[in-house]
Amino acid sequence: MHRESLSPFRGRSQPPRPRRAPRRRAELEALEDRRLLAASLSISSGALLFQAAGGAMNLSLSVDSATDVYTLTDPTQAIALGAGTGAWTLSPDGHTATGPASSFTSIAVQGDAGAFNDVVSVGSTKAPTTIATGAGDDSFFFSPGGIDAAVTLSNAASGGSDGDAVYYNLNGVDSTLATGEKGREAVQGSQAGSGEISVTSVKPNFASSFPGPAIGGATLDVALNALYATPTALSTTLSASGGVVTAAVAGGPTHAFADGLIDRLTVGGTTAGSTLAIDYSGGVPYAGGVTFSPPAATGGASNTLILGGGNFTQQAYLASGPGAGSIVFPNRTVGSATLTNIVDFSNLSPIIDTVPVAGYTFTSPAGAQTIEVEPGPVISGTQTTRISSTTGAFERVDFANKGSATINTGTGADTLAIDLSTPALGLASLLASTGGGDDAIVLLGSAATVATTLDAGAGAANLIDLSNAGSLAGLRGDVFALATGGAATLKLDDTASAAADAFVIAPGRVTGGPIGAFVDYSGGGITDVEVRGGTAGDTFTFAGFGGATTAEVYTIAGGPGTDTLVVNSSLPTVDYSTGGVLSFGAGEPIINYTSIEQVTLNVSGTPPTGVAVTAYGIEARPFVQQAVARFTDAAPAAGIVYYASIDWGDGTAATGGQIVPTGATGAYEVLGNHTYAAAATYPVTVTVTRQGGGSSGTTVVDGVPVTVNGGTSTATIDSTAIVYAAPLSASGIALSGRATSPLSSGAGGIQAATFTDSGSNRPTSSYAALIYWGDGSDPTPATMITATGSAGGVVYNVFGDHAYARAGTYPVTVLITKPPYPVAAPAVQAPEPGAQAVASTTATILPPALTTVAGALSPASDSGASNSDGITNVVQPTYAGLVDSPGASVAVVAVSSTTGGSTLLGATQADDAGAWRLTSGTALPDGSYTITIYAGDRYNASNTVAVTLAQALVIDTVGPKVVATAFQPSSGSVLVTVRDYGAASDAGSGVNLATVQDPTNYAFSFVSTTVRGYRPPSQWLVGPIAVAPGSTTGPQAATILINRGTPIRGGVYQLVMRSRTATLPSGVQDLAGNALDGEFYGSFPSGNNVAGGDFTARLDSIHNRVFAPGTTVGPGTGPGRNNGNQAAQRAAAQAAQRAAAAQRAAAQAAARAARAQQAAARAAARAAARR
Repeated sequence: MHRESLSPFRGRSQPPRPRRAPRRRAELEALEDRRLLAASLSISSGALLFQAAGGAMNLSLSVDSATDVYTLTDPTQAIALGAGTGAWTLSPDGHTATGPASSFTSIAVQGDAGAFNDVVSVGSTKAPTTIATGAGDDSFFFSPGGIDAAVTLSNAASGGSDGDAVYYNLNGVDSTLATGEKGREAVQGSQAGSGEISVTSVKPNFASSFPGPAIGGATLDVALNALYATPTALSTTLSASGGVVTAAVAGGPTHAFADGLIDRLTVGGTTAGSTLAIDYSGGVPYAGGVTFSPPAATGGASNTLILGGGNFTQQAYLASGPGAGSIVFPNRTVGSATLTNIVDFSNLSPIIDTVPVAGYTFTSPAGAQTIEVEPGPVISGTQTTRISSTTGAFERVDFANKGSATINTGTGADTLAIDLSTPALGLASLLASTGGGDDAIVLLGSAATVATTLDAGAGAANLIDLSNAGSLAGLRGDVFALATGGAATLKLDDTASAAADAFVIAPGRVTGGPIGAFVDYSGGGITDVEVRGGTAGDTFTFAGFGGATTAEVYTIAGGPGTDTLVVNSSLPTVDYSTGGVLSFGAGEPIINYTSIEQVTLNVSGTPPTGVAVTAYGIEARPFVQQAVARFTDAAPAAGIVYYASIDWGDGTAATGGQIVPTGATGAYEVLGNHTYAAAATYPVTVTVTRQGGGSSGTTVVDGVPVTVNGGTSTATIDSTAIVYAAPLSASGIALSGRATSPLSSGAGGIQAATFTDSGSNRPTSSYAALIYWGDGSDPTPATMITATGSAGGVVYNVFGDHAYARAGTYPVTVLITKPPYPVAAPAVQAPEPGAQAVASTTATILPPALTTVAGALSPASDSGASNSDGITNVVQPTYAGLVDSPGASVAVVAVSSTTGGSTLLGATQADDAGAWRLTSGTALPDGSYTITIYAGDRYNASNTVAVTLAQALVIDTVGPKVVATAFQPSSGSVLVTVRDYGAASDAGSGVNLATVQDPTNYAFSFVSTTVRGYRPPSQWLVGPIAVAPGSTTGPQAATILINRGTPIRGGVYQLVMRSRTATLPSGVQDLAGNALDGEFYGSFPSGNNVAGGDFTARLDSIHNRVFAPGTTVGPGTGPGRNNGNQAAQRAAAQAAQRAAAAQRAAAQAAARAARAQQAAARAAARAAARR
């Protein structure tokens, strides 16, 4: 049933249905919770109306697909059935109404106009449904899978800052979402008969979402910007992060989708112009692809596609027509599906593409094209290259961050004008391939950093022109010209040059003149090569003429100056009889020349015999007059001249060699100068040309002197250059640190060494460093290597980090390696490991840095009942503890809890194990103290730590005294009250109750009596002893039972309370171990202010008096305690006396009760005897 599908969605989806906000204060005051909000349900003219009143509604609407029964539930509104609802019923609580679908044809839901936060959920419906709410933050839940008729939400502007939130529960149903201006969108399920959910909200805030837990495997077709009612300029950004795709419209709505939710994404727009920016930084922000298809912009507006971020191996721009085409990236895998990553577009103007890509390909539409490739604009600091059509056949693109770029055209007759003088950022190579047709490719300029390949394709009459307005000065980079499957003319026109240039034309390559590197035409298809000189006297030299080449005709054109053509030919014959033409026999190329004032032909003879040599060198250091080849001439003669050309095998231009005789007749060496940038083994090709020794003559042909030198021959010698890595020079940097801590507090580490490279200064990534720390641990790579200085004076800095376990001095070794640098074939990279250097230094490691200090009162200084309670009578206590940094300074400070004053007990230094101990140099007065231990790092004065001990130090040097004594003969007990003194505020540290309650610390004896015939017991047993209140501090009243409380008859007795002594260490004392000050002189408190002394008192049971032995009964005037606190002492004594009086009264009452019982028993016995 559809009505059940929404509740689990509510429970699982995020965000949850919002709680209703509190009603307005005025409404609360009016209602005061005395009445329930009411909604009405009525039917009129076939329309079912649910009207909320007085508050927020929380309505759920659904229809049972089997019974066609509708259910409307609102737990916040009591529903009243109105007109036309005779077939409807209410639940007992009045919050649910059910009725048949046959009773109406449409549904209208109307909220209260007030600022209430309404919630409306449509789980299913078969009737057209309209929803409108008032002001407030309203939430709507729709399930497209159960909605089979149109549902329309329409909310007008509220005038406030509220908004609507719409949540779509797909429940496994594929759906389509179309969006427009803020708060306008439509959703429709894919199943047959599903209804469209149309949303229009013009409240200030609007948001919609597809809660992830409710998707259930469904997919979504999204059409952004499809519902704008009026032309609006739009800027949309697609991005991805953490598996969530975000589509944000500037100034409009933002939508977020789970990465796997979107099946197809279409971005529209309006005629006012649209921009789509796709940011690949966080991933691909769409599934299989995205279509950007805004309508054609009008009124000067434009539609722009902007691509940026990310990183891909390949990318293709497939242009299909004016403003239309596709951007294709490599396929990607999402789950188990392989998705083609495509951006389709139409009506564009233009494309901006700065996505980093290794290989980028542009393919033009079919048909003849006129294409310009030129420097594009600088976008956000990035130089771009522009590809555009002069006829508007496709949309232009400004691209950057492409390692290589390829331009492909079709079979038509294409024209390409290429200017790479200011290339796009990151561009290293460009290939222009024009396919079939007779094409024209013009290269206007090329930067030295870009290799340009021009392939004119299969046409029979292609042209590759490397000139820019008669100048070759713009050719700074390598150029490769070819015509795959066809034929092309290669044109090098330098007629605008005023410099005297020297061109060298070899089989497959042209160098010299203003050409920055070379023009290579060995790739095939170049049948005609045309070289035109400037206005000064130029020289055109053919080197190795007769070698393999596809060229059939060479055209050499001089200028108005005196120009010279030199042909060094390996062919045996040449026909120069026709003016302006040089022929070398069947199957060989022809040289046509014009405006040439001198022609020199050096034809082939017997070549020298070459001997290869191996030369040795060091990278970045020049060869100086190194022998790179040897040769012999079997028939040396006067007039013979030798020339040598050296190709060093590292891609640089060939240079001339110096030829010197070796001493033997006909034996020579070729010497050369060169600098190799990298260590490697290089093939060195030396070409030796022998001129002269044969016939020689000059003939004037059509006014041009032609000199023919016979005997010209060429020998090629294949030598080798072995170049070693330049040595490194390294120095260590002394290190210091603390044990157990990293040497550096930063992520980059600490500098351990520097080094210089006597060869080529490479990027820091080309070096490696391994640091051996000298403590037995494994070596670690450098954390980083940096470079300072400029070319020729670069210093490299090696950083690392390590934590030593123990203090000490350690040898540190840094092994620095410059691995072999990659080189291009045919050179062979040098063997591992390359150049290495060792830097040695030491690490001085101090003990660990101070972080903690701990300590406690020494047990030997903790006197009394416990050696760990901090209560003591030792006024110069000893403290001991540990620090985690040997040698640290330690100070102990006591702060009085009474006065707040601080006392330095002493200072010391921890030993090598971190242990410390000190005894106070100051005697502390009685009191309570807070102890703080301070420690300072021995090696870093600014590093201090402190700890305040939780246990207070209590100094108590005064023993307890007896402050009151009462004899209770009727109850057989003596009440002795003891109080401790000393410590803070003379309150004492507390009586040691265990000693007060120990019967062995008492003696009770009979002295005398006036009662005739009284015989005292033979022994007096003391105990048990009860103490009240038993809190140690303050007066403690000890009730001492004599003979287990047997009444004591009249007489005089003596009680002795034994004080702690050396022979009686368990005697009465306080917690600090101070002995009872018990000397009794007839007044209280007892004592003579010197710790120690038993308390001895005579007890008169007849007169109920306590007095000192040897005195008369009466108040004595013993020394007492003269400390200025006699009032307190008297009060304590009075309190003790009152307690004793209460105990005596209780004992007397008990005695009276016992006597009454005995009398009753005797009376009962007498009565029984009479019977």
